[in-house]
Amino acid sequence: MKKEANDYYWRLMLFSGILMIVSFIITFLMVIRIIPEPYYSLSFLTYAMSFFGLYLFLYVYYQYVAAEKEDSLIDEI
Repeated sequence: MKKEANDYYWRLMLFSGILMIVSFIITFLMVIRIIPEPYYSLSFLTYAMSFFGLYLFLYVYYQYVAAEKEDSLIDEI
């Protein structure tokens, strides 16, 4: 695999992790009532961020692992 593609996948993995962590922090701030109640309707946004982060992480991980296996199969031939 090319180094540029490897860096791209790692950046996407980090971005997905950051999305999940930020959504967790925002949800935690809602639970301990630092964020006031009128903004609780934004919780759907935090759920969307969390699910998008999880989807992005799984997609990138699958692509990264699949690309590694494909490269190793080509090297064996």
